[in-house]
Amino acid sequence: MKNLIILFLAISSLSCVKKVEKIKTPTFVFNYQDAKSSYTLRYLGKDTLYLNDLKTNKNYGTPINSVLGNEVSRTINQIDKPEYADSYQNKAGSDITFKFLILNARLSPDPVAKSNTAEKEVYEAAKKLNKLKNDLNFVPSNK
Repeated sequence: MKNLIILFLAISSLSCVKKVEKIKTPTFVFNYQDAKSSYTLRYLGKDTLYLNDLKTNKNYGTPINSVLGNEVSRTINQIDKPEYADSYQNKAGSDITFKFLILNARLSPDPVAKSNTAEKEVYEAAKKLNKLKNDLNFVPSNK
């Protein structure tokens, strides 16, 4: 009876442990420029997001937890599609310019039809990353 109670408690405690979502972690470089800022964000799939302020040529970094890392990964995974490749850089004539370089991106050797929603979704991803950059507390780094 005692063993049964111990087994029940062990199983109960294991089922209460919150599981961290496991998703594909892309590595990428994101360049952004508007009237106020010009920077590059780098994410190497680890626990740090790197910022290079192109106006001052200074480097910064900030640690990110697994929840935030998954949010960043989800944002990039949503646009990591062969039919979106032409939209990774916005067109000239905009007040905001950006470019994504997704390392190991899912590019197809065959021509693919361009998605009608690609530009909008890539622009939304750029907005998310810009907001994230503004919300985080970056500290000077030599990387």
